[in-house]
Amino acid sequence: MHVSRPVNVCSNKMWRFIKEGLGEGLCVVIVVDTEGDKPEDVKARIIDEHLKDLGFNRERVKIITAHPCLEAWLAELLNLNTRGVNCKDVKDIIKRHIKDYESHLLPGLIERHLRSRLEVGDPPSFLMEIIDAVRSCFT
Repeated sequence: MHVSRPVNVCSNKMWRFIKEGLGEGLCVVIVVDTEGDKPEDVKARIIDEHLKDLGFNRERVKIITAHPCLEAWLAELLNLNTRGVNCKDVKDIIKRHIKDYESHLLPGLIERHLRSRLEVGDPPSFLMEIIDAVRSCFT
């Protein structure tokens, strides 16, 4: 089963979505935009606010961070060098490459460019991280 629900990290909805997924016997993979914060701090906040009371079920929840922001994934797909830059700079680099880029276009652009990369057998690192997280749920 695939469920995609955007939710704010600080939202109580996250706990309900996690609980629902675990209740159905699923593995829950959380993809979170760090928005420039340190990935380990974002993971710790999610664990503290939403996962600390899960007990053994905690192993069925995987957290993947998009750092410094989700746009970094698009930049990787476009082979743009964004190492060591902040989120604003990543967006500026993308805007130099895609003149009419706006954040609402991000999901469609990622999907399109991901398909192109997969057609040539070149999976991006973030996809491999997601695959590894899902695989680890079944081991």
